[in-house]
Amino acid sequence: MALALDAAVFDVLTADKSAGSLHNKVGGRIYPSHGDPGDDFPVIVFEQTGSEVQHLFGGALMYSDTYQVRVVNRHEEGVAAIAELADLVVGLFNGTTALTPPTNFDRAEFTVLNSTDVDRADEILQATVNVTVQATQTTGL
Repeated sequence: MALALDAAVFDVLTADKSAGSLHNKVGGRIYPSHGDPGDDFPVIVFEQTGSEVQHLFGGALMYSDTYQVRVVNRHEEGVAAIAELADLVVGLFNGTTALTPPTNFDRAEFTVLNSTDVDRADEILQATVNVTVQATQTTGL
C-alpha cells in the first residue's frame, strides 16, 4: 500500500512541469525520504509518517496515511523563498484527488492537515507541510 501512495504523492508533486511550477522552481529535485548528498537547493523530500487501516462494510479497506512534505533551502535565501515553495505544496495537495498507479485502489484523496512549520538547522531552512491521503481498497480482497 505504501508504495502506491508514495507514487501518488510523487505524481502530485511532479505532474506540472511548466514554468513557475513547484517542479520547475526546485529544478526537479523532488524525492521520497531524502535527497541525494550532492544536491543543490532548494529540494523537496517527502515521507510517510503514519498509517491507519479501517475495515469497511463489504470487506473493503480504507487506508489513511500521513505524509510530511519538507521544503529544504539555504537560510541565506530567506523565509519568503521557502514560504513561496511551501505555499505551492499546500496548493497542490489541498483537496486534491489523484489516481494511484495500477493497483487495487481507485484513487487517493489528499488533505492538508495543518499550517506550515518553518525550522532552522544551522544554515538550512526547512518548511514542513503535513498531508493526509485516504485510499479505499475495493478490489483484490
